[in-house]
Amino acid sequence: MALGMPNVPDAEVEGFACAMGTAIHHYGVIEHSINELLSLLIRDKLSVRNLLQLKVAKRLESLESLIAIKENMLRDRGWQVGDLISLTKAAFRERNKIAHNPFYVRVDRETGEMDMGILVVRHHQDPDDEEWINRSKLDKLIAESRDIFCRFSRLLELCQAAA
Repeated sequence: MALGMPNVPDAEVEGFACAMGTAIHHYGVIEHSINELLSLLIRDKLSVRNLLQLKVAKRLESLESLIAIKENMLRDRGWQVGDLISLTKAAFRERNKIAHNPFYVRVDRETGEMDMGILVVRHHQDPDDEEWINRSKLDKLIAESRDIFCRFSRLLELCQAAA
């Protein structure tokens, strides 16, 4: 397989790029919701400011603890936290793959078949241990991230109503 940007119809490239942008947008909305929830649930502005400087995984751990305190109130309003935090942590690992790796078109030297995707580069590991995020996987990540941001939006609504 060769990597690069051979002659690919602009519409296909634009469609993939648009899908990448949609995924990154979803992750941005999720992160904003996390920050909004922390700001709502923690009254001390200095503590919030310090917490918002931490990586998303640490902010999620703090949010998980705060949600546990409000769990009865949220359950009375029909909310189940369930796997939201663990799904979100996993989603942000995928986000980093999309945001920090190159978009490429692979061309099979024998057949000439092209495949667009994101080449997840792992410099610190075996270079042959590559990961390829094709359009199908990207669409799956978009659907998962959409579900997560909808769940966070609902959680934010419930917490705002209770504040």
